[in-house]
Amino acid sequence: MGSSPPKLTAGRYFGVPTRSAKIAGCTLLESCYSSGIRLPMHSHEHAHFCLVLDGAYIERIGHQQLERRKYTLVFHPGELPHSEHTSEEGRQFIVDVDPSYLDRCAIYARRLDKPLHAAAGGAIVWLARKLYGEFRCMDSVSPLAMEGMLLELFSELARQTESCTGNTRQKWILQLDDLLRDRFRQPLNLRQLAAEVNVSPAHLSRVFRKFQGCTVGEYVRQLRITWASQKLLDKSVSLAELSTEAGFFDQSHFTRAFKRLTGRTPSEFRSRKH
Repeated sequence: MGSSPPKLTAGRYFGVPTRSAKIAGCTLLESCYSSGIRLPMHSHEHAHFCLVLDGAYIERIGHQQLERRKYTLVFHPGELPHSEHTSEEGRQFIVDVDPSYLDRCAIYARRLDKPLHAAAGGAIVWLARKLYGEFRCMDSVSPLAMEGMLLELFSELARQTESCTGNTRQKWILQLDDLLRDRFRQPLNLRQLAAEVNVSPAHLSRVFRKFQGCTVGEYVRQLRITWASQKLLDKSVSLAELSTEAGFFDQSHFTRAFKRLTGRTPSEFRSRKH
């Protein structure tokens, strides 16, 4: 009888990690891979998503062989044996999922026990790319935004068919909008917000994005920038002070977020208004 393939423990992956973060029970990391590397048949202790950022990979799962190129995504349940061959130098964005997080997801979505291979362009790949964007540009709102995106990733994977009527949706969306407009400068928690409007966090994230055209985290960031834009008219308020009042980590985070949304730095915006 042959021996079982080696199992990599939680958070361990082949490749050279360049950055990592922990969000809502998940470990997020970016890893680089050299060309021509053949990874032996192996499995991982935890389930994980893997988004190809650059390069090309050939993966084998059982008798199935899959080619993965830029912006393709795979989901592997825990302990799924597979092997890989890197035909080009590349990078991958990996989301390692703790079983306790899957247990929480199981409350409102079916158990995620089957692998998935998604081509570039689909909704689940779009969500993974958005998650990676937040991972690369962390600010004080990023944990909230990323938690919502993670929940949407799992909901999309499970193809949850939860439904609600337009009137019900509008009622809690308007209630949530009021909450966000009242508290946008405060630290916010997605689960707490969902509990206050009596929906699940995954449902809140998914429907809010469809209704508003952006995630909860992006919406909060927009509210903060809009508020700060008005405050910039008062030159007596320093940028450092305004950054803190708007809810950002510090002035550098505020400047990056402001320029990302307006195309100008706070200083440039202030000078053009006077």
